[in-house]
Amino acid sequence: MRRIWVLFFTLVLTLVGCSGSTLTTLKVDLASFIAAQGFDSGEVSPASGTVYLPAGEDGRADLPDGGQLVQLPSLEVLERAAITVRLNLTNQGTASTSFSIAVYIAPDSESNIYQETYRVGQTAQLLLAAGETGPLELVLALSETENLEAFNRVRAGRFRVGLRLDSGGGTVAYTVTTAEVSVSGRLFALIPDA
Repeated sequence: MRRIWVLFFTLVLTLVGCSGSTLTTLKVDLASFIAAQGFDSGEVSPASGTVYLPAGEDGRADLPDGGQLVQLPSLEVLERAAITVRLNLTNQGTASTSFSIAVYIAPDSESNIYQETYRVGQTAQLLLAAGETGPLELVLALSETENLEAFNRVRAGRFRVGLRLDSGGGTVAYTVTTAEVSVSGRLFALIPDA
């Protein structure tokens, strides 16, 4: 009889540990795609004015294209997502210049994701004096209450993501230190929809 109680309590504890409330977090390291293309560091000059990362299939970072296709494993309940981008910038010009970074998330079928309708949240900006170095960081939350359109694209499981680095007229050297999409959800719904 004692064995039955031990087995029963072991079973109960096991089931409690496997609850439907366990949150799973997936991270997609965009910086690794950017580094594989050789664009994890580079330069934005007044001639180009803009760099799009990851670079397009043609290997050019100065032309807008479809960004990076991301396909996530199925999450029954997606609760939130976040995008984190960090760059180190050095103003190589002779005057103060502002630089900005923006994130774009589009449907997987979109060939040009760098349209205003696909921009997520606000851009991050940094003003650097000539020769000055500084970090530029952008952290965007995606949820039912923040950046809902982008959240719904991520919820679909297949989407395109890209970064746009703009120079306000000067030349900037950049190094991408972090570029990641983090998604948190549940692998199954505790109470399935009817």
